[in-house]
Amino acid sequence: MPSEKIVRSVTQIPGVFAAHATDEAGATGCTVILCPAGAVGGVDVRGGAPATRETDLLRPEETVQELQPDIVIIDSIQTLYNEDSTAAPGSVGQVKDCTLTLMQLAKGQ
Repeated sequence: MPSEKIVRSVTQIPGVFAAHATDEAGATGCTVILCPAGAVGGVDVRGGAPATRETDLLRPEETVQELQPDIVIIDSIQTLYNEDSTAAPGSVGQVKDCTLTLMQLAKGQ
């Protein structure tokens, strides 16, 4: 049986770098993980705000067009943001706009 190396930190993976900053006064923080080219991105947004413009860097329609996956799973549509929409982030209007974008993408439009 081959020996398995236990990875205790993401930075033990060759080519992966990580950094974290915390603002205790603002009760917020941010962790950034840089991966080699070809890695698939993801984001986890927590707290009172249901959406963030920074996730635009991970726009599903851009990632899907480049990677051409067989299946796409959106865990929480409320975290997506359409900057062309006049609706507030996380609102019903934003959810509808983002859903329409994903449906058009699925239908190849």
